[in-house]
Amino acid sequence: MPYENYEIDRNRCEFYALGQSGCQDYTECQEGFCYNGKCARGEAGDQCILNDNCTKDYTCGLDGKCYLPPATNQLRSNAPTVNAATQCLSGRSRFSYNVRRPIPGDGGKKHDFTDEVCTGVDVNGRCNVNADCIRSACVEGICKKLFVHSRCEYNTQCLSGNCMLYTPDRTYKTCARRSTGADCYRDDGCLSRKCRTFYLQCDCPSTYHACDGSLLGGQCREASDCKGSLNGTVTCNARICTPTDPAAPHPTSPGPPPTYTTGLGSAQMPFDYYAPGDDGVIDQILLT
Repeated sequence: MPYENYEIDRNRCEFYALGQSGCQDYTECQEGFCYNGKCARGEAGDQCILNDNCTKDYTCGLDGKCYLPPATNQLRSNAPTVNAATQCLSGRSRFSYNVRRPIPGDGGKKHDFTDEVCTGVDVNGRCNVNADCIRSACVEGICKKLFVHSRCEYNTQCLSGNCMLYTPDRTYKTCARRSTGADCYRDDGCLSRKCRTFYLQCDCPSTYHACDGSLLGGQCREASDCKGSLNGTVTCNARICTPTDPAAPHPTSPGPPPTYTTGLGSAQMPFDYYAPGDDGVIDQILLT
């Protein structure tokens, strides 16, 4: 890949061509790298800053050295590659703008470069460790979405989309169902077991989905997960929605999905999370 983004509206000396002698450093070569005063492509152990600096099938490692990766699909996510089909565990690649490698003569300090790297493995692909997987975790050598109560590191690994410290005393995170107001796409991902659809008029998109509040006897982590909590008739006790006064009327089941006409939607309201308190109208719908 030739070096780009130089000024083109003024005369300047040409770069040295590949195979030509006379260069003093890598910035003077149109292609390849400057080795002992000659522009050439690097062999194993030679300095580089881009994959293109290295000879055919060789890759510029993150240490700034050319090497030949095995053609056995062993490279993991974000590893530089020149042949994803044979070098990457996923078999696929992408261009990354932040491949960090040292520049010669800069004391080993690393800089960002644009280069081809391996992508992670999709769900149901083979893996060795969690870092191999995209939006999932490595379970018995296969990238899988994790069920509730499974140990996790990131939200994207969980079917519920929620990875958290379930209790303050825990030292590790587990997948958990989402609280009232959180965005959702399946009922089982919500504490209430109900992912509710909201319809918006005169807006795009026309719908969004949020976890409904839990009814009496339903699961909760705090009072705001329970229907009836806004007026104080229901609280969360031992992770169960419990009436504060056993003689008080029980909250009713949710009615038909509401229709907004107030202009709420994509322009004014975040779509990734709806927590109690974000909007009074939503609280009234989900918690009463």
